[in-house]
Amino acid sequence: LGVRLNPHHYYLMAMEKRLFASPWLSAVICNSQMVRDEIRTRFGVADAKLHVIYNAVDSEAFAPAGAAARAAARAALKLPDDALVYLCVGSGFARKNVATAIRALAALPASAHLVVVGADKHLRRYAALARRLGLRGRAHIAGAQADVKPYYAAADAFVLPTYYDPCPNAALEAMACGLPIVTSTKCGAAEL
Repeated sequence: LGVRLNPHHYYLMAMEKRLFASPWLSAVICNSQMVRDEIRTRFGVADAKLHVIYNAVDSEAFAPAGAAARAAARAALKLPDDALVYLCVGSGFARKNVATAIRALAALPASAHLVVVGADKHLRRYAALARRLGLRGRAHIAGAQADVKPYYAAADAFVLPTYYDPCPNAALEAMACGLPIVTSTKCGAAEL
């Protein structure tokens, strides 16, 4: 309701439509096929103007962790060696649908853990949800971190049940680290 009543939202939509309809538009760089298809469908931009270029990942910084690095990361993060660790990285937990990831954890065996890394103004809400679901010690809300690499090293899989994400760098980093990703169809990384 807040978005529908906000005149700034309508201004942005009108400017976006005007931009894509401009005769001076020669190319649109899209960071996923999903975004390309949405622009084509929503604004009628010709295929010849739509180019997909995925975000780059530093493959030296983000690479599969060896056994020693994995063990060290798990020890530093106080995660059991034998746990199945799911990692969710991203800011803006509502859009990233972190609550669904927490609820899914409740349906998994007790050896499964979820680590959530990222900035959100309602961190306590997500921690409270985990407590209500009986996930104390299994759901780890780490908040924003200066270095996410140890979290990728400690993880077994990356999970991002996002409502919408054009192509999140975190998913690309996870794949570069050799992690399988579980995400929604409204995430551009799903096509990879």
